[in-house]
Amino acid sequence: MNFEINYVLPHWLYWSVLILLPLVVMICVDRSFRRGAVVSGSDTGELPGETPAAGYQPPGNLFTAAIDRISGFFGRYVAYWSLIAPFVFAYEVLMRYAFNSPTNWAHESMTLMFGMQYLMAGAFALREGGHVRVDILYQRARPLTRAALDLLTSVFFFIFTIGLLVTGWKFFSQSVSDRYFFGASYANEVSFTEWAVQYYPVKFMLFFGALLLLLQGVAQLILDLQAFRHHRASERHGRGFALLLVVLGVLLGAWVVFEMFNIAVTDYQSLAGSLENSLSSVGIGGLTLVMFGTLMVVLVLGIIFTGIATPVEAAGIGTFGALVVAALHRRLTWANLHAACMTTLVASAMVMWIIFGASIFVGFYILQGGQTFVQELISGAGLGPYAVLALMMVLLVALGMFLDWVGILLLAVPIFVPLIKGLAFDGVFGLPGVDPADVSLWFGVIYLVNMQMSFLSPPFGYALFYIKGVCPPHITMAQIFRSSFPFLGLQALGLLLVIMFPALVTWLPNLAYG
Repeated sequence: MNFEINYVLPHWLYWSVLILLPLVVMICVDRSFRRGAVVSGSDTGELPGETPAAGYQPPGNLFTAAIDRISGFFGRYVAYWSLIAPFVFAYEVLMRYAFNSPTNWAHESMTLMFGMQYLMAGAFALREGGHVRVDILYQRARPLTRAALDLLTSVFFFIFTIGLLVTGWKFFSQSVSDRYFFGASYANEVSFTEWAVQYYPVKFMLFFGALLLLLQGVAQLILDLQAFRHHRASERHGRGFALLLVVLGVLLGAWVVFEMFNIAVTDYQSLAGSLENSLSSVGIGGLTLVMFGTLMVVLVLGIIFTGIATPVEAAGIGTFGALVVAALHRRLTWANLHAACMTTLVASAMVMWIIFGASIFVGFYILQGGQTFVQELISGAGLGPYAVLALMMVLLVALGMFLDWVGILLLAVPIFVPLIKGLAFDGVFGLPGVDPADVSLWFGVIYLVNMQMSFLSPPFGYALFYIKGVCPPHITMAQIFRSSFPFLGLQALGLLLVIMFPALVTWLPNLAYG
């Protein structure tokens, strides 16, 4: 029996859910706040969170306080959209495989929703410090120098944001106007899919998100000016105490080291006993938690490897399963949902805006002739096949430190692949080489392994920024960078093995496809 369900989400229902659902969740979260489930106003996101780092905190003024409130409200508003995605992706997978009725709206609706969410979340992420910087050198500078750098980078921030604001308004005004472009009216512009959803709300979000980002940038500029004035005055009047501070710092450091040693020696037995008691008290409840967590991992990876769902759909199903598990353990509260949504918003918005900037950088690099320069550099080097391959790998590693993998794909692959196809790889150190028919496959896997390294390569590895987005505030980017080096070494070893032993790549495809 072939039972199909051909349901199409109405446009009015889609936009109504996006408008009304966040308001309903806000009311429920605020009720939890009044009942004590949420500790402070900063936990709801409308007020800036406390900055854990020590140092001068600019007081701001009425304007900065108002902008912080506005950014916080809209940040909360779009953060709750994330609650929709697990149910939509679970519905899509269920309809496709249980009823043979794939939808023509699920993926498009979520793509547009998350696109609008990231645009609107830029101001909130900026307020919360989500746009992390490479702070290895920044943290070593004097407070006055750091304040001056913050003011300097504001110039480039406003150039980009004003350009985004003007472009967003242009796109939105065209989508609701009666002007024509290549014979097609802009008025009531819809998508090119069968769902044909309206585009003007999406383009309005592009303009409105840029406006919020610009206002938050002005508020941040005011705070930076206050910090600069404070540190300049402090350096003028505080240099006479420098030697005293150094002496006190050395004495304090010696005392801290002594106390740490004393605690480690005297409390070792008590800590060991506490750990043993904690492990013995886990019981059936703890084992159940571990079992559900393991089941979630198996479920998500299983439906990816079996082809039941795409990675995006698997993530949605995994989130849906996590909600079910939380409900079974009575932890599915409004406070927990709110915390999950806000954490997701800051981490995701941070990475998406980094990708946004990286894409602009790639376009500028290509327009300035960078692609041609790399091609001429490799072809004119006069090196052997494996030396050319090594040079390509070094260039890919260097590019991966600053560009996203999509930009590298568009920039490097059109240059490298024709060169690789014309080379003969007969093996190194007496090891077997690569069959000419398998060179493209072999190089493709080598490229992917190298790109995996780019996700961990300082200073712009996306995985590092994801970690920064979810780790405790006192963990610095410098610490995260240093912790990535052992994993980069393991990936470099894997890359070397794939180059030296091509059969690791070609054996299984040749066995499966002949």
